[in-house]
Amino acid sequence: MDRLSLPRWAGKALGAAAALIFAPAVPAALVWWLVAGIALGHLADRLLARENQPRPSPRPDAAPGAAVIQFAFAALGRLAHLAAATDPVQLRTAEDLMSTLALDAGERQEALVWFHAGRDDSFPFDAVAAAAAPEIAAKPALRESVVAAMARMSALADTPEATSALLELGTRAGMSRETLALRAVAAAALAPRRSAEDRARETLGVLPDDSEEVIRLAYRRLVSRCHPDRLGPGANDQELALSQRRMWELREALETLVG
Repeated sequence: MDRLSLPRWAGKALGAAAALIFAPAVPAALVWWLVAGIALGHLADRLLARENQPRPSPRPDAAPGAAVIQFAFAALGRLAHLAAATDPVQLRTAEDLMSTLALDAGERQEALVWFHAGRDDSFPFDAVAAAAAPEIAAKPALRESVVAAMARMSALADTPEATSALLELGTRAGMSRETLALRAVAAAALAPRRSAEDRARETLGVLPDDSEEVIRLAYRRLVSRCHPDRLGPGANDQELALSQRRMWELREALETLVG
């Protein structure tokens, strides 16, 4: 609706006119009615002037669009996946970003969907990052929030693969590689240190109170899934290398926990 466009003295004039019309026919009373009418009109003028002032538009960095939500939380999911196990701290990192971006309930649900989708190796990061890149470039504060969350998640994973993924995912969305690297170093310095035993338990998906029998059973179950023989004759060199590395990680975790 168009705002009213009236002279700045319109309220005072109307107040004075109303006083002349409704004031009793007593000179002394007329003066007070005029004063009261003009005062009320002045207040009305101020309120009208405030209403007619142009309202500031929302800050361009205030809220992310759908493409940024998709990219940011899928990237967090990917980085969390590299830690080998689901950790409540990882989910809190995603929830902290939701709070920073002031997502509503529906957007939070959507963010969690993308967080879990990003764990899938086949997730189309190229397309999602390309869609988010223009908004990320145009909103510095939004970009800073996403970079900081990604760096914290990478530090929680605390592996060379996570750092490499941080740089790769960020640059796909147009973020500065140098900024990503600096934030990764800063986040790593603040991240809690995990012992070799903690890493081994995460790799095998076991708990601190689990017995040696349970640990060995978990190891055998994961080996049966990750063994290079499961790849089939059509596997390429990269798939074979990843499978062999995973086997090495599982063996190292078993030796750390049970010798």
